[in-house]
Order: sequence, then C-alpha cells, then structure tokens
Amino acid sequence: MTRNQSAELQANDPRGSAGTPVTFNENGDAPGRYDIFQYQIDNGSTAEYKVIGHWTDQLHLDVRTDQRALKRASSLN
Repeated sequence: MTRNQSAELQANDPRGSAGTPVTFNENGDAPGRYDIFQYQIDNGSTAEYKVIGHWTDQLHLDVRTDQRALKRASSLN
C-alpha cells in the first residue's frame, strides 16, 4: 500500500468488522490487536481459557476476572 492510498483510506474513516477504526502506520502496517487469555479452572474441575483483556495500542485487563481466578486457585490448595 502506498502512502497516498493509506492517507486516502484514513481520510474516509474506515471501520473494521468490530467497528474499530482501521489505521496504518508509516510502513502501511495495521496496529496489533490481541485478546489476552488466561487458563482458569472453574468449580475445581473444568479448565478453560478465558478472555481477561485485550491489547489495542495499550493493555486493557479485566482485573475482576483475574481476581476471581486467583481466589478459586487459592481455594484448591
């Protein structure tokens, strides 16, 4: 993608499928967007990965989710 194409896209305020703005850096790359998962055990028997946050230009964590997991883990010991 050329710089002109990138500037043209940004001028039109494009949105991605999640409704977030589509942006590009000076190299034409989109910024990283990641979900953050934690392996948690529910009710002492069922283990699964749960989304506890995400990264979109900065870290966003759901601390309440993390605290519940810590309480469950400490009760298992």
